[in-house]
Amino acid sequence: MLCRDGFAGKIHCTDATADLCRIMLVDRPHIQEQDALFVSKIRARKKLPPVAPLYTQTDAITSLDHLSSIRYNQPVAVANGVTATWLDAGHILGSAMIVLDIEEGSRKFRFAFTGDIGRGNNDISK
Repeated sequence: MLCRDGFAGKIHCTDATADLCRIMLVDRPHIQEQDALFVSKIRARKKLPPVAPLYTQTDAITSLDHLSSIRYNQPVAVANGVTATWLDAGHILGSAMIVLDIEEGSRKFRFAFTGDIGRGNNDISK
């Protein structure tokens, strides 16, 4: 949806997430279209306008050009004064926590977003 609405920047994600997106994003629009048809039929009975799918296959394919694969534990400059480091969250293939190191003039900040953390020492986090 971001790319459909004009986003032209990079979409940073882990290597595994990029690999999965190349498969799943191309398949998902068909499901979106079927869902929109189903909901539109229900809405038609209520004399309401149809709904459009959230995104199309063209939108999904366009978004793939914006993927920027990132390896775990390698800091990446994502904007002026902002460095991001993805850490393995161990939840599912490609899942990550992100640490943002931000410099604003002489001030430095560190923010971390953990999301849904899995367990360590299992087959998926090795």
